[in-house]
Amino acid sequence: MGCFNVGREGRAGGLALLWQHGVEVSILSSSPGHIEAILKGVDMETFRFTGFYGNPEMRLRRHSWDLLRRIAGTVQGPWLVGGDFNEILEAHEYFGCRFRPMSQMRAFREALEECGLTTIWFQGYKFTWSNRWQGDGNVKLRLDRMVANGDFVRTFLEVTTHHLNSMVFDHLPLLSYLRPSTWVRKHKRFLFEEMWTTVEGCQDVITHAWESETGTVVEKLKACQGSLRTWNNDHVGRIPTKLRSLQRKLDVTQRRSFSLVVEFQHRDICREMDVLLEREEMLWRQRLRVSWMKYGDKNTRFFHEHAKMRGRRNLITTIVDDQGIWRTSTESIGSVFCGYFQGLFASNGLHDAGAVTEVVKPILTPSQNLRLNQFFLREEIETSLG
Repeated sequence: MGCFNVGREGRAGGLALLWQHGVEVSILSSSPGHIEAILKGVDMETFRFTGFYGNPEMRLRRHSWDLLRRIAGTVQGPWLVGGDFNEILEAHEYFGCRFRPMSQMRAFREALEECGLTTIWFQGYKFTWSNRWQGDGNVKLRLDRMVANGDFVRTFLEVTTHHLNSMVFDHLPLLSYLRPSTWVRKHKRFLFEEMWTTVEGCQDVITHAWESETGTVVEKLKACQGSLRTWNNDHVGRIPTKLRSLQRKLDVTQRRSFSLVVEFQHRDICREMDVLLEREEMLWRQRLRVSWMKYGDKNTRFFHEHAKMRGRRNLITTIVDDQGIWRTSTESIGSVFCGYFQGLFASNGLHDAGAVTEVVKPILTPSQNLRLNQFFLREEIETSLG
């Protein structure tokens, strides 16, 4: 993984650009308000990317738009810009009682138009920032967005942006997909989840499956495995899916006007999410195999990143074949592996093996070697086993 950062000024601010192994990044310029780079992924077209941060002070924001214009003057080809612009484009991107000057939005809109940038279509909750106040003091805005020029949109026709949910930060994270993934996940082996022990009914499922099967220990274990799979699908489910469902419900409550009913619904959803997050923490802790961490430390992000890191090290998404060509599909990667090992273990013909066998000193005597090469008899087997 690579990283480039711009240090903070005082106690706030700071920018960072991180990228995974296999992505070629060339940093072009940077400032407290931007990081500009050229990105080239595996089997992907090169494009210009600018991570942008608009000045939080309204009187200085015009300098941010001037910076964007200067960068646009140097761009040739696909260009993607994303970040916290600290401004909105339209009045419907603002929720609150205070007045939002139209001149601010107009200046931002004109800057994007002069740079040839348009907003990328998004999915998720519209407002990306909230002051999290209750009642009439609550303010929500869409300050964060991804914009791109015409060359980028024509190059990456299926680009989409997702506004992810967050229970911790005042800004929502943005996730952009340049093209849909073609990687197919393999069938997972059975793994007893430690968090099942915290769910009511787990012990009863195991006991019933074990006592109902009258076969061998292996057959009893298989019966427990099948029963636990069924019980998990019916009563536990996939925790990430349930969390996403609760996050959508949280979005709905956030959109509604403040009232005691809405506040109680919000608390119930958060309470249910806390239970699921604790179970998710146990899942990742088990996969990370860290015994010195304690439950309840709220280190889900730590567990998740370390387990994912190990998974990424073991996952092969691209490989170079013997012709120097990058292969990215599952089938072509498998073919490269098969071809390599077939060639590695295949014989190219025996040439002058005597030079090797002459230097090998025999350990067994001829009589011992003759005895070892004899066929074994049934009576000998029965005697050995008896």
